[in-house]
Amino acid sequence: GSTTLNGMALGDDLGTSQLWSQRGLLLTDVNPGIELQVRWEMLVIAPLAAGTAIDTRAVVEWDGGHSIGLAAPALRVLSTPSMQAGSAGTPISVAALQPALEIPAPEAIVPPPPPAIEELPRPVASAPRVEVAAPPIAPAPSRIEEISAEEIAASTPLLYADFSHEDLAQAIRSLEKSDAGGLIPHLFAIRAFFPNAIAGADPRLAQTAENAARAVRAPLDRFFVRLRVPRLTITAKDLEDRDSRFALRALVGAIADAPIAPLSTRPGGTVRLSGAVDLDALRRRAGELEQAPLGSVVPWIVNAQLIGERVDYNGGGRSDVLGLYRLELIKVFSVLETLPMPEFHRVLTSSVNRTLDDALGAVLDALRSAVHLAVD
Repeated sequence: GSTTLNGMALGDDLGTSQLWSQRGLLLTDVNPGIELQVRWEMLVIAPLAAGTAIDTRAVVEWDGGHSIGLAAPALRVLSTPSMQAGSAGTPISVAALQPALEIPAPEAIVPPPPPAIEELPRPVASAPRVEVAAPPIAPAPSRIEEISAEEIAASTPLLYADFSHEDLAQAIRSLEKSDAGGLIPHLFAIRAFFPNAIAGADPRLAQTAENAARAVRAPLDRFFVRLRVPRLTITAKDLEDRDSRFALRALVGAIADAPIAPLSTRPGGTVRLSGAVDLDALRRRAGELEQAPLGSVVPWIVNAQLIGERVDYNGGGRSDVLGLYRLELIKVFSVLETLPMPEFHRVLTSSVNRTLDDALGAVLDALRSAVHLAVD
């Protein structure tokens, strides 16, 4: 939202400056002798090392195949940040850095490809000890878990996400310290708990699940920054964009055709959020995704149906509070679905649902137990 042309604000294209779009910023009917001043500001929140160069450049093209390259003076990071960024926090990446642009003759310049986005590495933490009391029933716990998994796998695909203890601890702290009001914290909870894998998936299906998880997070990462704006008014672009909508559609279609398979063995030192999906409900909502406006409540009902039902961690520990939270989310979003979209956006920041808040609190308590995280 920071791009301006001669002081006039220009709208973003798919959530980013028009200068970043594939077609670029296109101007028509520009008369000779007209001075054009284009400004663009970028907020960089990334753990860049001291001395890293940030180069900004542009290519201007006009009729007749003429073009010229422009390069701004390189900026350099003065110091390495003291706090490490994590993928479960607020990962806002900076475009991949390239060497400074040398300005050749105008006819020799070829427009560069759209910038790539670098992903931050995921830290790996050691596994803490978790002590869980044995259930007061005769059959062995491993046998009970095995039968339950077989019964579920026989009827519907299973979705899951594995978290290192450090990633999960960071996600818990982010949700605890969120100062967003109303129902906004629950949107960030869906983002944090969203699955990124499907049991028994082939490489193509696995990539679809990963792409959807990233795409669902992207608009909320940008929204996190906007939350600091006083008297914020939520718009459709804050909640989703075309990329996230397309990725969610692809995921829903892939789940409908996914294999029925048991969950793989959970890696040691991780916490797994997993659950079966209601295929009938998902298929009904799949058609609505095609017609519902961007930023409406429909994608969030779908997202809520995918986040899982249980938490599994070391020592055979398990909690089913995630499933109860999922049910409350679907109930609340189903009520909000009856509102006009502007009213839905307003209610997100002004309404409070104690039952939903308590359900999220129970999930956070279970996750704290899984990673032995004390309450601040």
